[in-house]
Amino acid sequence: MAGARTRSALDRLNDDFQWLFPIGRTPRGSQPKQEHANPSQVNQLLDAVPGVDVGPHGFRRAFASYGQRDLGISELESKLILDHLEGAEPNDVTADFYALDPQLQRKRAMLAAWMAWLDHRAADAIAADPCLADIEQIREMVYRHRYGEERWATKLARARKLGVDPFAQIYKGKRAKQREKREQESAQLSAVIVNQ
Repeated sequence: MAGARTRSALDRLNDDFQWLFPIGRTPRGSQPKQEHANPSQVNQLLDAVPGVDVGPHGFRRAFASYGQRDLGISELESKLILDHLEGAEPNDVTADFYALDPQLQRKRAMLAAWMAWLDHRAADAIAADPCLADIEQIREMVYRHRYGEERWATKLARARKLGVDPFAQIYKGKRAKQREKREQESAQLSAVIVNQ
């Protein structure tokens, strides 16, 4: 489910990036101001989802609480994931200078158990409310919540007139414009080369 896809995506990212949330692609030739996503991006994405009242600390709190209760992850072990000091005391010389093992295998095992637990809870939630599996309905709800009913009505009317999916047309239109611009630039460059 979602946890397996996330784990796979993170494994691929781990090979290419040093950040859990890298910037990703940027327009051709431009350099990002930083290598990682803006820290407020997660909050902004969560704020856009109607009916969701949680932030990153809520996820941390859930891992600490349910990880201990349901998965048997000790408080000390959960600090390996949640604590900025990797579970060590601030003035622990041994942890700071001698115990250099980042315990990646243990962290991976804990997070794999956590993702399986989340997948199970997600399956229970979808069984209780099948609408949660309808991505198109969720996209519409998020759009309406974020931009309002008037803008949604305009978007929907335009999509119906063109006979396209309301969300697909955004990306197809943007890509088509970019491709057209590249073709024009290429034609202009060819004309310059031919005329020389």
